[in-house]
Amino acid sequence: QIGLFSKAKLYLNKSLQMSPNNGETYFFKGEIAAKQGDTTLALHYLQQTLNLKPTFLPMYVKFADIYTALRQYDLALFYSDEGIKQHPRNAQLYFKKGVTYQKVYQTDSALVCYNKAIHLDSAMAQASCSAGLLYLKIKALRLAVPHFLHTLKVNPQYPDAKILLYYRDWE
Repeated sequence: QIGLFSKAKLYLNKSLQMSPNNGETYFFKGEIAAKQGDTTLALHYLQQTLNLKPTFLPMYVKFADIYTALRQYDLALFYSDEGIKQHPRNAQLYFKKGVTYQKVYQTDSALVCYNKAIHLDSAMAQASCSAGLLYLKIKALRLAVPHFLHTLKVNPQYPDAKILLYYRDWE
């Protein structure tokens, strides 16, 4: 977390020497590779995590993030769905799936995912604001306002939510 990747790699390699089948260790090696811009290596380590610990939640979130960033949206949706099979009540996976749907202009599907994320975790301000922004984009201002109000209730300092709420008088 503090950017000491070389030191972290040393400790992770020692961990693998002691326990070579520890899926979480491979996940963290993948995190480091991703943060250093080596997506191919990151995906390799994530695949090892999947093979060793297929129920590990952060791995599915990371797969979705990476494949969305690579514009490989089918794979991002696949891993979001696989994660949801393992963790059907995880709001973050539904949020990531919504982000991917939004990138491919499937607004209705994105809104369903964002609303599901909010239903599962009402404190997820990012999902609430994202839903509000999509409603604003499709000019459904009356549907956007409650999402911005909810976002500010959860996080009064949320970036741009106050500004967006100001525009509720457009309709």
